Amino acid sequence: MGLIEQAIALANRNDWYMRTGPRTTLFSPLNVFRGGDAAREEEAWFLKEMYAGRQEQFIDRYPDETVEEFARRWKATLNLTRTIIDVLSGLYRDAPRRIFRSDFPHVEERMARVWRESAIDATMHTVDRMTRLTGTVALRPSYDRETGRLTFWLFTPDKIRVIENPDAPRHPRAAVLRWTARDPEHPQRLVHMAHIWTRDEFTKVVNGREVKSERRKHGMGVIPLVFFCDRVDFDNFFTCGRGRDIALANCAINNKLTHKLETIIYQGLGIPVIKNPTPGRELVFSPKRAVAIDVPPGTEAGLEFVSPDAPIGDLLADIEADIEHLLLANRIPQSAVRVKAAAASGVAIVAENIPITEDRKERMRLFAPAERELVDVTLRVLNEFEEDFHFDPDTQRFDYRVDYPEPRFPLSVHEQIAKDEFMLGKGLTTPWRIWMRDDPDRFATEDEAKEEWLKVSQEYKAPYDVSGAD
Repeated sequence: MGLIEQAIALANRNDWYMRTGPRTTLFSPLNVFRGGDAAREEEAWFLKEMYAGRQEQFIDRYPDETVEEFARRWKATLNLTRTIIDVLSGLYRDAPRRIFRSDFPHVEERMARVWRESAIDATMHTVDRMTRLTGTVALRPSYDRETGRLTFWLFTPDKIRVIENPDAPRHPRAAVLRWTARDPEHPQRLVHMAHIWTRDEFTKVVNGREVKSERRKHGMGVIPLVFFCDRVDFDNFFTCGRGRDIALANCAINNKLTHKLETIIYQGLGIPVIKNPTPGRELVFSPKRAVAIDVPPGTEAGLEFVSPDAPIGDLLADIEADIEHLLLANRIPQSAVRVKAAAASGVAIVAENIPITEDRKERMRLFAPAERELVDVTLRVLNEFEEDFHFDPDTQRFDYRVDYPEPRFPLSVHEQIAKDEFMLGKGLTTPWRIWMRDDPDRFATEDEAKEEWLKVSQEYKAPYDVSGAD
């Protein structure tokens, strides 16, 4: 059996995973022992649902509770999964500088156009978040022949299967991308799609059958996918992300929030109790209306409001403790999410955020090489599909580096002024760079910001010496 046939069999193996809920069903022993790609894909789907905020479906059901009863029941959720993942994923919060150098100007020009047209910074911000959430994602440079533009498609682990390569663990022998799509001939129907890539061949599978007319050779020499991982893993191709622990703890907190809500609804308010109401009389409660009770002499009667002693305060304290433990386990300071955070100076906030800063440095070591690989794969895709572009990876070498901006923590006005004056005085920054920092959407490039600042500085006689500015 050839490699492409093995990949087709892999695409069709175990069929498509079953999207189930609630959490007690999703992580039942049956699913845990099933293992394999289907279990991994179902877990990735669960993490994405939790991140997206569709969390009610994973609240535990009561014994013998029907689907209809579960749907009618009040439920409460708090999307801590997205909050924690987004706080940790700050590597692309501020756009980095991509420094590309080559002896071939047409290569530099084409990469600059791709970055300009493809919203690469927003894409990489999402890649950072999904990698941290699910562990391993794939980014595919995809060329649209009709528009002549290249875009990047993100695939999460629930849509990826691979045939691993023992000689190059991070570069599989074959990759299978699977998803559901609308049938163009029957839009009301969904079809199962799969694209299969090897280093020199491509084919398509629809509803389990290969589309023979789509099989073709390609000259890219690589699988046109770049894999981003949450950490270096020597045991498995698919790395376990940090989302699993966060999402499971989030489920437990959601269950407690739901119990608290039900406690407030059923026990939080006074309940009217009537002893021996008048037979046949309709009871109406409203302001300035008396309730008359007619009973035989000697019969106990009356109206009172009973206030149950519901442990609402204890429930809230327990939930708050769970949230604080979840933040602590993920090395997130309270100031990052403003949970019981007191006012602090900029220096104190920087010190408190040291764990996040260290995590960011680790992230740079993982993502910078993957970004360089993405540039190489992108150039190969352009060479494959654009007739007016030529790129030979063996002879047309290039240097590529990503300059990630330093993290910014809140500073007081006086602290920020002092820092900016120091940086300007030592020649470590320029006024237009500060302007771009404070108003990032005003200028498209640094040269544009510099030109505008020079114009304004001459008009208002700004005190900076710009004679040596570059």
